Amino acid sequence: MSAMWAWALFTPHPPVVVPQVGGSHRRSAEKTLLGFECLQKRLEPLPVDWILLLSPHFRYAEGLLVDGSRHFEGSLASFGAPSVALSLQGSSEESRRVARHLESTADVFFREGTLSPLDHGSLVPLAMLPSLLLSRPNFVVANPAGLSPEEAYASGKRLRTLPGGGRWGLVASGDLSHCLLEEGPYGFRPEGILFEEASEKALRLSSPDPLLSLSLKTVRGAGHCGLNSLLFFLGLTGSLEVSLHSHEWPFGVGYLTASVVPGPYPTLLARRSIESFLETGDLLSPSEAEAEFPFSELWEAPAASFVSIKDKEGHLRGCMGTLEPQEGSLGGEIIANAVTASCRDPRFPPMRRSELPGVHLSVDVLSPSEPVFDRSDLDPQRWGVIVQWQERRGVLLPGLEGVETVDDQIDIARKKAAIPLEAPFAVRRFTVRRFFETS
Repeated sequence: MSAMWAWALFTPHPPVVVPQVGGSHRRSAEKTLLGFECLQKRLEPLPVDWILLLSPHFRYAEGLLVDGSRHFEGSLASFGAPSVALSLQGSSEESRRVARHLESTADVFFREGTLSPLDHGSLVPLAMLPSLLLSRPNFVVANPAGLSPEEAYASGKRLRTLPGGGRWGLVASGDLSHCLLEEGPYGFRPEGILFEEASEKALRLSSPDPLLSLSLKTVRGAGHCGLNSLLFFLGLTGSLEVSLHSHEWPFGVGYLTASVVPGPYPTLLARRSIESFLETGDLLSPSEAEAEFPFSELWEAPAASFVSIKDKEGHLRGCMGTLEPQEGSLGGEIIANAVTASCRDPRFPPMRRSELPGVHLSVDVLSPSEPVFDRSDLDPQRWGVIVQWQERRGVLLPGLEGVETVDDQIDIARKKAAIPLEAPFAVRRFTVRRFFETS
């Protein structure tokens, strides 16, 4: 079983934005404050069991340092705010699991201990995002600063298949260039602007290429501390759309907040499955799909589903599904049903590759069915029905256009299965969660 990544964040770590440190000066970083507020709202309903916290100012090693301490403690006392103090729970077992999983991509140094101090790169994001701590998650703390940019990206990508289960979140902490204003900590250098532009472009494209293509002169001249944290973030999130919440440099240092907080992506997976089958003739394997969509809850448990395909005029082009799970996960179910709907629905010819851009997909995820003993317990807008007699079974999903009454719904399902009107058929009901493509 692999870990389920619920979200990933990239945040800056300027102590000045913490109220007890910055006071009124923090308002100069207003966009960054709004970025943190946006992250706080997005994360509040998404508790996790584990947080991987990356900070370039934590303990350093020539490679990736993973700390397996059982506790982490620290405060912003050195910045005049001793009241901003945190104590976090760690685990040597989970930290070692992360370290071993990443050994194939980089030199990993694992440190085991009882207590490790937290740096400001760790403390500031957590102080600004108290919702992260509501579920009392355990922490794995690591420093990616000793990696090459290529190793940082590869390590983040490798995290998509982290074994061990549980719900995880990533907090990748890092400031960008420190050379963006003459009055900044290192003055102004043109490389700093190039670095900021490449960072924002990489996030907007969900691609590391703008950063990995920078010259060594530009990377060194930018005076950054967050490049490897950002590449780790991009490696983990892959092609998923990144929400860029803020980007500014009010004190001559680049502060950027971004997140990937995806939904379950059932329609995206359905389209990807059809595309892969039409190109290769083979089903997309669940392991390949899980690596491509690592954040999705599609892989947590089995569930039945239907995949529907309509052309651009809204006419049905295919619809196939299952009433009971046939695969080990909902994701596997969608992969199989998407291919069946596109190429094996007996009512339609197999889909051609050229048709795919012009169709719209929807996915219905079914609840387990239950028997119905009275038609008053049905509603064609809320409940789907299964009408069964002997080996014949007819199904009708809820919320279908033109199906207004319970009698209509049952009659259509009965006729689909060629069940005689006088037959003593049984009726079961189920609900669906329906997902549509947005574009």
